[in-house]
Amino acid sequence: MDVETTRIPAAQQTPTPSYEVRKDAGEFVQLSADVRRLRWSLNGPLATSVQVMKDRWIDPDPNAAPPEPYCQQAAAADDDGTITSWHAVAQSPFTEPKVSSVTIHVDPLEDWEWQWLEMNEPYPNDPDGSCAVGERPVDKEVRLEVKAAGEFLTIHDYVSAVHPLLMGLRGDLLAALALMDGQDDPFPPETRLMAACGWPNAIRVKREQDWFQRHTKPAWAT
Repeated sequence: MDVETTRIPAAQQTPTPSYEVRKDAGEFVQLSADVRRLRWSLNGPLATSVQVMKDRWIDPDPNAAPPEPYCQQAAAADDDGTITSWHAVAQSPFTEPKVSSVTIHVDPLEDWEWQWLEMNEPYPNDPDGSCAVGERPVDKEVRLEVKAAGEFLTIHDYVSAVHPLLMGLRGDLLAALALMDGQDDPFPPETRLMAACGWPNAIRVKREQDWFQRHTKPAWAT
């Protein structure tokens, strides 16, 4: 017997929920495996700042295959420089399960004022805080809603929105990271920084040497 089927028009299909909707519903939403493969620096334009590792670890073996460029091909030199090809992971989902958007915060800036208050807690003979070091970093928290260009949020949707945001915040990031390291003055402008996704709604920034130390393949990893 023939079975009649009805195709649901695209406009009537259930849209992909946002990260916040899934989280409020009690779902566990995690970063996709491909997100953890990104080697993401904050020292230049996106086209030259991201590489894709074999997995989440930097292999210390000198004979290991090098990471692949995220930007696979740029336009000809006489063109306008538009990127024409990205690594295949660009179209991988940012999260599992998929989401349509996520509102992120930047970890070092989220903790910056609290760290300053901890460092500048008034001494008994300094009740008005006149001996505080540096200016209090007020209202430095950042929020950015990253939206999917298509059906679900991809890695490229995410990095293409977040990279220019972080590049514009380098000055604040250098100051916040230095304070967390116990220093009064910001790290020098030439300090190399790296980005890493902590949770779907949080982006971490570290100095390059700290990022490499954290992401070098440990003995127990296979």
